[in-house]
Parts: sequence; structure tokens; C-alpha cells
Amino acid sequence: MTRILVCLGFGLWRAPPGFRRALVEALAWWWWTVLRYRRRTVLANLSQAFPELSPAARRSLARDVFRHLVHLLVELLILPHQRGQGGFEAVGHTIGLEHFEQARAQGRGVLVAAGHLGSWEAAMCAAARHVLPAHIVVKVLPKWLERFVNDLRRSAGLSVLSEKNVLKHVLRALKRNETVVFVIDQNATRKLGVFVNFFGREASTLAGLAVVAARTRAPVVAAIAYRLEDGQQVLAFTPEIPFEPKSTHDDTIRHMTQRYTEVIERAIRAHPAQWFWTHRRWKTQPKPKPKPNP
Repeated sequence: MTRILVCLGFGLWRAPPGFRRALVEALAWWWWTVLRYRRRTVLANLSQAFPELSPAARRSLARDVFRHLVHLLVELLILPHQRGQGGFEAVGHTIGLEHFEQARAQGRGVLVAAGHLGSWEAAMCAAARHVLPAHIVVKVLPKWLERFVNDLRRSAGLSVLSEKNVLKHVLRALKRNETVVFVIDQNATRKLGVFVNFFGREASTLAGLAVVAARTRAPVVAAIAYRLEDGQQVLAFTPEIPFEPKSTHDDTIRHMTQRYTEVIERAIRAHPAQWFWTHRRWKTQPKPKPKPNP
């Protein structure tokens, strides 16, 4: 399957840009109109996140979401073949790098909060040379896609860590003053997550970033990816997110996870069509409180 994806990507890379744009439009139309996979999920998520929008406006935004996701897939497929044209940096650039450098200068490693916004894989690969050595903590992907994506990440110099049993590897990396990226905008199991507010609703969110920050006091910055109208990828680093301990460890973890999530949410609101709205972000919900005895 990896070879098939590589060959498909090569064909798309050699195709004229106008053909790729037309293909994106055609596939996005087919996905929305014919396939309709996760269409209901996207509309429900947008209704939850943007209740102020009219139904027509949400449908228009939903169509833009499907167009973005097809565009994202095409970019991902051709990205390995762009390395010969000036490296990964040819497809994007980085802003706010001074915030990352200030964090790294503290000598405790750098923790990065990231999300599935823009063309996140392309932007991360484009920025990798600035943050190496770096590790990214990710969920396990389907086998047919995992090898392709992880090969792409490794070819950019990124080390890939599964979010399960990852703590010792993260701590060792931070001791070496290296960078560790946590992708925190997906639904987490109750075992790995805490409930925080995300677009006005409780969402189970990976707590690992806050746990590591509390244990090591390594500085945390966010990395926000988005695509410009000309197709260029941007990865914007934010200033350090201050660590704010609370009265208990659990309260600290919940509070800091909320702070990191708020940064991601603001970025999504700035580029609403470029987030992964097909994801069932609110799948895990708090257990119902027991009814009091009469």
C-alpha cells in the first residue's frame, strides 16, 4: 500500500497545478454530494461549535471543510516528492521562531502543543529543521497509512512516539534539551484524558502534555499550522504558555490542559475550514452523576 501511495503521489506531483486544483474540487464535490461519509458528523460538530451561524452558513463552511481535507490529502501525497526542490521548506515557512528559541534557551527541553489544523504534516516537516532533534507523540494510525506518514515524518528528521507508554522516552528527550510535540485536539479515552471545555462543550483531552509540564517544568509553546490562499504552509509558534499550578495536582493538570486547548481553539476559530471536523471530538463524555437517593 505504501508503494501505491508513493506512486500516486509522484503522478500528482508531476501533474500541472491546474489539474490538481480541478481534482481537489471534483473529489470534494463527490465526497460531499455522493459519498457523504462523515457529512452528518461535520454538520453536527459545526452546529455545536458555531451556533451563531445560520444553517446555510454552516453548510457552506462544511463544504469548505471537505475541500480542505481533499486538498490536505493531495498535499500529503506529493510532499515526499518535493524534497528535491529545496527541501520541505519549499512548501512552507515558519513564523514566531523566536518564541521557540527563547523556550529552548532555558535548557529544559521544549514541549509543543499542536493540533490538526491546516496542512499540519507539511507545516511540521517544513519547520522540522528549526526544532531538531524533535519527537512527535501521536495516536496509532491505520496500518495502510501509518507507514507512509511515519516514513514522511522520519525523513524530515522527526522521531515518532506512540502516546501509549511514552513517558520515559519524553523525559529522556527533555533532559537532552530536545523538542517533544503533543497533538492534543483529538478525543482521548478516560484513562488518558481529562475533561475540558472545547467550543462550549466538555471534551476528553489528552492530559500527557500537562502531566509532563508539571513534572519537568519544561516550557510549553504552541505550534499553529494554517494554509495561505496561495497554498503556502505556515507554522506559527506562540509565546510560551505560562505554567500555573493550582491547589492540587489534578486541578493543575485540568487547568493547564484547558489553557493549551484554548490556544488551539482560538486558532481553529481563526481558520475554521482548516480543522479536522470529521473527527468525533466529543465522543467520550463524562459519566452521568448518580441520582441522589429520595
